[in-house]
Amino acid sequence: MVSALVLSCGDDGPPERCDPDSVRGVYLVSRIRQNGDCAQIGEHLEVIQGLVYDECRALDGPAWSQNGCKLEQVVVCDSASSPGATVEIVSVSRLERADGSVVTATESVVARDPDGELVCSGTYSVRYVRQ
Repeated sequence: MVSALVLSCGDDGPPERCDPDSVRGVYLVSRIRQNGDCAQIGEHLEVIQGLVYDECRALDGPAWSQNGCKLEQVVVCDSASSPGATVEIVSVSRLERADGSVVTATESVVARDPDGELVCSGTYSVRYVRQ
C-alpha cells in the first residue's frame, strides 16, 4: 500500500521553514485506521525517498506550502498485490521537524478492484520517524 501524510504540530510548535528534500531514509511508520473498512496496518520500517508519489498518477498536486512544511496531493496508484486494481489516496502531509525526521499524516484511501468496484475505503493517521 502506498502511504500519504498529513502532519500535526510538534511539541515546540510547527517549524517556520522546512526542507522537503530532507524526507529521506529509513522510517518507522505507524499507520492507525481512524475509520472505514480497509485493513488495519501495523508498524513497519519503510524506505522513504520523499513524500511525492512519483510511482503513481497525480490527479491533483503535488502542492507544497510556501514554507515547504506541508504537502497536498491526490494520486491513483496501481495495486502491487492485485494486477488491474487501484488505490486512490488523498494526502496532506506536514513535516513536524524542519529536518524531515518526523512527519505525521492523514491519508484517505479508496481501493478498487480491476472492474472498478469498491473494495474498501478508510482514513488513516500516520506517523513517520526516521531511524
